[in-house]
Amino acid sequence: MIFIFAFSSSCGDEFKAQDSYLEQCPTKVFDKGAIVFDSILICGTSMVPQEKITHAANVSAQWLDNNQDGVLDNPEVVEELKRNKATLLMSETGFSEIFMIQNFAAIEKGGFFIQDLYAEETDPERGRDASQEEIHHLIWGAGFAAVHPEVFDDQSRDSKIYSAWKFSDEKGYYKYNDPTCDDFCKTMEHLYKATAALLDSSEDLAEYEFMIKSSGELVGKHPMMMDIFQSDEYEYPQTMWPDGNYLQDGGIEYLN
Repeated sequence: MIFIFAFSSSCGDEFKAQDSYLEQCPTKVFDKGAIVFDSILICGTSMVPQEKITHAANVSAQWLDNNQDGVLDNPEVVEELKRNKATLLMSETGFSEIFMIQNFAAIEKGGFFIQDLYAEETDPERGRDASQEEIHHLIWGAGFAAVHPEVFDDQSRDSKIYSAWKFSDEKGYYKYNDPTCDDFCKTMEHLYKATAALLDSSEDLAEYEFMIKSSGELVGKHPMMMDIFQSDEYEYPQTMWPDGNYLQDGGIEYLN
């Protein structure tokens, strides 16, 4: 299990138990949410607007059905997400430290594989939409890494994505200066940035973290990364960058 949380200094009514809480979610502070392809659970607090839940659900669906034909790209991965209880926890601006101290043990006991996401950073009116990144981390950590560990295990120095990160690091293609992020953390962050280059998401490549800025540059400079993306073992998203507008009617069940 992996728990990746950003903390907020606030601990007001947002983190109090709700009368209309969702039984599917790990604590009683969540009163709205969604289930995507019966595999990704999204839980939102009372301070998360419904439209943010909807956007996150659609982004999740687009990662799992990237060509949007209504057919799951990688059914084995989706089954693994379900088995690992992949869950996206949404708060307004981050979970309070008090909330985590009081609830961590219960969440761990429940076996949830968790990633958090702010409503504030989800489909914002200005700036980068962080939902694509956080949901990508959840899907690849709870799904792809388990089904294809030799390729996507971000906790192993023997995985292909670790070798790809090392290549970028040595070539000066990738710099991540967060002192709290170790080599394994950088491996998953690097995978996401390379995916942004593959799908030409200029908004995610605006900073000087990843120096390869397009799919064309990726082909020429990082053949190791392209081998991962184009492998016949699985279907990596290569059609479109998720924008929160999933074209199919099915696959998403909203909870309230």
